[in-house]
Amino acid sequence: MVVSKIKNTIKDILLKCTSLKSFNNHLISRVKGDEIHIFIACLPKSGSTFLANVLVNITGFEFVQFQPIRGTNDHNIDPSVFYESLNKNTITQLHSKPNESNKYYMERYNIKIIFLYRDIRSSLKSFYNHIITENDKWFMFTVAKEFREWEIEKQFDFLIDLIIPWYINFLTSWKIEVKKKELDILEIDFDDFKNSNAETINKILTFYELDNYKKNIESALDISYSKKEALRFNSVVSKIDYEFTTNQLNKIKYLISYYPELNIKI
Repeated sequence: MVVSKIKNTIKDILLKCTSLKSFNNHLISRVKGDEIHIFIACLPKSGSTFLANVLVNITGFEFVQFQPIRGTNDHNIDPSVFYESLNKNTITQLHSKPNESNKYYMERYNIKIIFLYRDIRSSLKSFYNHIITENDKWFMFTVAKEFREWEIEKQFDFLIDLIIPWYINFLTSWKIEVKKKELDILEIDFDDFKNSNAETINKILTFYELDNYKKNIESALDISYSKKEALRFNSVVSKIDYEFTTNQLNKIKYLISYYPELNIKI
């Protein structure tokens, strides 16, 4: 009887010790302090998959999403996944905003951020194609049941009404954060990256103090370009020939007019 009670007591202690909080504390204690986490906070369809792949090829860092399940979940840092990766050099890309929760981890662990964006119209056209050909399950909106049956102008009306407010919220939250200078942020425009891959990568490596990896830029870009269609970078199949109507452009301009000081590209 006594032995049984002792066993149960030990079991209870072990269960408490292996709780999530204790496990996270254990992982934190293993951090050496010199780990590098390249974090790409990206607007959808801004070349982030390609950029992350190039950086993995250059550095050999592990590609880790700080989220167990992306899908229709907001792209917030999940503490369990984050702490499991703290003692590694990592690269991640998420459509994350600098909200209170995400910013806590970024500040607490001195994570430098790449804020990757693209002009709204180009991004939205690529996003439209992604919905049609790949995935229509997203966390910022729900695709209407008859969406695929509509004329394309109505489809874009829908996307402008439902997605552009999230786009603007994402862009303004990061642009405001850049001005506050509480986080170490490198702004990268998709067009700059597309037009000058090596120069942009060079800037990123300097930002993360990874100059010793610059010798790998050319070969890493060659590897990633060999599979650019799969990585959806400047892809032929991702392009759609659509001209926004005057009313659609006016609506987008009207929405961004609330933030004239941020110079949001449309």
